[in-house]
This record gives sequence, C-alpha cells and structure tokens, in this order.
Amino acid sequence: MAAHVRWQMMTLEGGLGDKMEDWVELAHQAGARRRRRFCTTVNQEVRVKASEKVAWRDTNPEVVAYLEDLNVRNKRVFKNPRASKSEEARAARVKNRMAALRAFQLKKAEKTASTTSSVCLPSDDVDTMES
Repeated sequence: MAAHVRWQMMTLEGGLGDKMEDWVELAHQAGARRRRRFCTTVNQEVRVKASEKVAWRDTNPEVVAYLEDLNVRNKRVFKNPRASKSEEARAARVKNRMAALRAFQLKKAEKTASTTSSVCLPSDDVDTMES
C-alpha cells in the first residue's frame, strides 16, 4: 500500500488530495442538462448533431475567452459603490467587540485599582470602603 501511495504522491498532480470526484458529478450534471435540453427532438441524427454542437461551443477556448471578455466588459460599474450588508454587519460586530473589550479592560483596571488601594488601608477601613 505504501508503494502505491508514494507513487501517487510523486506522479499525480495534487497528490492524494486531488482524488475528490467533484468533476465527475459536474460532468453528470452537464450531461443531464444536455439530454434534457434535446429530449424532445425526435430525429436522432439532429439530436446528436445539435448536442455535439453545443458541447463544442461550450468548450471551445476561443468561445470561452470571448464570453469571459464580454462578461468583463458588460459588468456594471457603480459610481458610488456601497458596502454590502454582510460587510456592514461585520463592521458593527467588530465595533461592538472592541467596545466590549474596552469596557472589560476598564472594569478590570478599576477593580485592580480598588483592590490595590484596599490592601494599603487598615482592616477596619476596608469594610467602610466596600459599602
């Protein structure tokens, strides 16, 4: 077993971590989509040709590059970009955490200051100090 693992780690790109089968599931989904798209075509030859034409178009590097460029060019550009709700919520959480931390540190500092001053006082004055 160790020999197989060693060979796979050295020869397979990504090693054993690249063994997930997500790509298989994606291929199944794409095939199912294509079959569903052409299931009403009665003529088998027309169905196969159309299906292969779509597969070629979707995987042709020139077509893919053109579509990516087109998507970049057509993307909306906002004049006044707004923060998303999740970013606003995160900023509020960070602000609240920092406020709570400061309050805790102040309370701790006050408690430390009061205990150090009570140590210096005689024992009968400590009771009056706490009340």
